[in-house]
Formats: sequence, structure tokens, C-alpha cells
Amino acid sequence: AYKNAELAHIAPSVGPLASVGRNFAQEQLNWQQQQLVHQQNALNFVASGVGRRKRQVQVEGSAEWQAYKNAELAHIAPSVGPLASVGRNFAQEQLNWQQQQLVHQQNALNFIASGAGRRKRQV
Repeated sequence: AYKNAELAHIAPSVGPLASVGRNFAQEQLNWQQQQLVHQQNALNFVASGVGRRKRQVQVEGSAEWQAYKNAELAHIAPSVGPLASVGRNFAQEQLNWQQQQLVHQQNALNFIASGAGRRKRQV
């Protein structure tokens, strides 16, 4: 009994919001859920094609200035990262991974939406 009381006193931290009657862990879970809902809504919006418009390109300055600015940015921006020694671009690897995650997520959503895995229970 003593050990349980001691552990109960130490282990379950309700977090910094306990004084206002809120559970920190629950707040974290709620936030994660909101993020997932937002991400799903964004994916649905993109998939629907509602907001897709042709990009308007606005060019400022002369051709020489554009070339200078592009060269300057090309020198600053593209960090090849830690995988350059083996001939791989770190940023591209990250983008590829993200794309694979999105494709997997979309495939899962399509599978669920199609109802392919859903079978009526046999009674």
C-alpha cells in the first residue's frame, strides 16, 4: 500500500494546466486530432480541385536583374545536406518521403471510401 501510494504520488502528472481543471495529456491529444482533421480537410480540398488556378507570374526588374537574382539565390538556397557524399540530395529525399506518406494516406482513404474492406457480419 505504501509503495502504491508513493508511486501514485510520483507517476501521474496531470501537467501544468491542472490548476485550471485541464489535463495536459488530453490537451495534447486534442491538438493532434485537430491537426489531423485540418490536414484531412486540406487534402480533400486539394483533391477536389476547387482552389486550383493557373499561377500568375509577376516579373520585376530587367532580364539582367533577374539573372543576377537567380544566380544569387541559386548560390544561397540549395543545401545538398549530409547525403551529398553518396550522391543523394537530402532535401529531395525529404520531399520524396513526404510524397510517399501522402500517397499512402490517400490510398488508405480511397480504400476506406470504396468500402472494399467492409463486409457485412454473418449472423
